Amino acid sequence: VLDAAAGSIEPILLPHSPDGARVFDDLRGNKAFKLDLEACVALPDGRLVALGSGSSPRRERIVVLAAPVGLTGDSRLAMVDASDWYAEMRSHAEAQGAELNVEGAVIQGARLRVVQRGHGKRPTTHWNALLDFTLDDFLDWLDRRGATPRACALLEVRLGASRDGVPFGFTDAAVTQDGSLAFLACAEDSADVRSDGPVLGCRFGWIDPDDASVLVTDVLEPDRRPTMLKLEGLEARLEDPHAFDVVADMDRPEEPAVHAELRVDWSSEPA
Repeated sequence: VLDAAAGSIEPILLPHSPDGARVFDDLRGNKAFKLDLEACVALPDGRLVALGSGSSPRRERIVVLAAPVGLTGDSRLAMVDASDWYAEMRSHAEAQGAELNVEGAVIQGARLRVVQRGHGKRPTTHWNALLDFTLDDFLDWLDRRGATPRACALLEVRLGASRDGVPFGFTDAAVTQDGSLAFLACAEDSADVRSDGPVLGCRFGWIDPDDASVLVTDVLEPDRRPTMLKLEGLEARLEDPHAFDVVADMDRPEEPAVHAELRVDWSSEPA
């Protein structure tokens, strides 16, 4: 947890894997143990929830970090088996011939919106979608007071493909000041939802809250070349409606993630 004002970081350790590790990749041969926490959302009561991608049984867990009231360090952390909720989401993906791959989550009004990332390799179908759940139903289930949340709405989104024909898939989303949904999408040429591959383009877009129309544009580097960064984190800056924080996953264990500012310029295309 980063305290932006003080510049201090509080490390809170997740449970280690059966082999005792907390770092996972193909080079170590232990990637199957990875929780793959791909999405975070702050609840109204101050708790932070991190969602596994759901791309394997081990990734059907969520981590809940309690608000810092009388608790410190690892005592604030709870691991929740969410296999029943992931089964509900997976049923919608499989109905489309797709694999479940959760990449983002936001609270927009009275709904929790889960971002499903499409994958372009056959035999699965490339399916980008937003799965909506009533926030109260999700909170009741999380606190073990209610039944498994059921999707109350689905929105399929077409994002196009790169020049090489690799489809774009959602990688994160954030709610902006005006209530719109901003998102990132990457064209990653990977074999399946659990594998990494070269990124052939990245896009930024908006989904209008009223009519669900979609506006998409390529993300460019400062020199105006299309970026090949795998942008997987997005957060709106409250003080500037044209600026976002983005984080790139380099997919190389020896290379740290990149944090950058993404600016949206509506005066020209692409932005």
